[in-house]
Amino acid sequence: MSEEKEYFVLILPLKTEPWQEQRLAKALEVNRRIYNGMLREGMKRYSQMIQTRRYRETAAELERGGDRKRRKELYQELDRLRAEYRLRPADFSRDSTAYRRQFKENTDAPIVQNLAAQVSRAIGNLLDGNGEQVRYKPEEGLQSLSGKTNQTSIRYQDGFLLWKDLKLPTLQKDNAYEKQALSREIRYCRLKRKAIRGKYHYYAELVLKGSCPVRQHMEPRSGRVGLKGAPGSIVAVSEEEILTIHLPGNNDTLEEERRELAGKLERSRRALNPENYNPDGTIRKGSFFWKESINYRILKRQYAEIIRMQKVRRDEAQLACIEELLKLGDCFVYEEFPYQKLRYGRRAMEETAPTAFYRRFRRKAGQQEKTCVAVPASEIRTGRYNHEIAGYEAAGPGKKFRQIGGQTIETQCYGAFVLQQLDVATGKADAEACKRAFPGFLKRYETCRREYPPAAHS
Repeated sequence: MSEEKEYFVLILPLKTEPWQEQRLAKALEVNRRIYNGMLREGMKRYSQMIQTRRYRETAAELERGGDRKRRKELYQELDRLRAEYRLRPADFSRDSTAYRRQFKENTDAPIVQNLAAQVSRAIGNLLDGNGEQVRYKPEEGLQSLSGKTNQTSIRYQDGFLLWKDLKLPTLQKDNAYEKQALSREIRYCRLKRKAIRGKYHYYAELVLKGSCPVRQHMEPRSGRVGLKGAPGSIVAVSEEEILTIHLPGNNDTLEEERRELAGKLERSRRALNPENYNPDGTIRKGSFFWKESINYRILKRQYAEIIRMQKVRRDEAQLACIEELLKLGDCFVYEEFPYQKLRYGRRAMEETAPTAFYRRFRRKAGQQEKTCVAVPASEIRTGRYNHEIAGYEAAGPGKKFRQIGGQTIETQCYGAFVLQQLDVATGKADAEACKRAFPGFLKRYETCRREYPPAAHS
């Protein structure tokens, strides 16, 4: 990735007064209604277009397929229809001008143009077949406003976030990370609102050019590391040790509170909206109004706070695990596994989020200029591979231990070892490399194993 395309985000809390919070809350509500208004008008034009014979015939012919030249003509016809019914990004941008003039005290051109771009993407996904429906933003559904540059609209200057007549001071730690980050050029600023413990807090998100500042570790290591994942854990095999990472899950106390609140919310919904349920207890099909009591809204805020706390704790624990992994080497080889297709372990995946963990791991490794190599699990099949026979065993995966070279070894550890010795050029297991490195692996397997976190996890 080039230096111009690289960016990172610095989040700074804002010190706000009550009158400023009221002003910001009103601006968010006004812009939420602007978004819904533009989306409503766009959906009207979209509905008119898809009902025309031209569109139906063009879409039907595209589904049937055809030669390349004919398909190009059909796509050009679709583009003409989008232009005729004003469903292009430029059309939504022009529509936003009227909203900006009408509500100029609570919005400006860059903000409504960003909202128009979101509307254009939502309807574009419908047109391209990447979505089934669009969603309007509910009450308090818009939580951020973004500018386009740091010269107009929302901008950061000398420790303050400026927007219209508001001058909001930022709370800074003045540490080395912030100083290094603020020395970079600012692409644009975003004003964000978060609900924490029942109260709204406001933040400035500065989108900065360049790579993220990285804390230098005291003992950087080099070498290839193999990572073998499971729904609840990851085993890493390096040249010096074998590390088992237990992916952080939900806190048991918070999870118990969440389930209790979920039951209260469900009972309240059923008591207040019996007409929306079938006699067998299932929800009726269709779109209708749901009544909410004051107590229901209080419970919903408490439920949202528990979900937020679980996410914060999981994210912090994942970052600690990633830092521990990155200390092992500078090249990481791992299986790209479709966890969502597993028939078992769905509860563990929901709690530990392995896909999100790998995504965050790749980003952190890239920031430290380390290499990540992803190998599709269907191609490498470490659960069946045996380097002693330079091929795959007939027995399927699923057992916790395997017999390799007369030794009983954990299947997950051996899979990480095979990935460590992978031939990266071909994406295939290297039997000769495995044979040379196997004695050292057995020694580390018996003497150099550790777990993280070291204490028993819940």
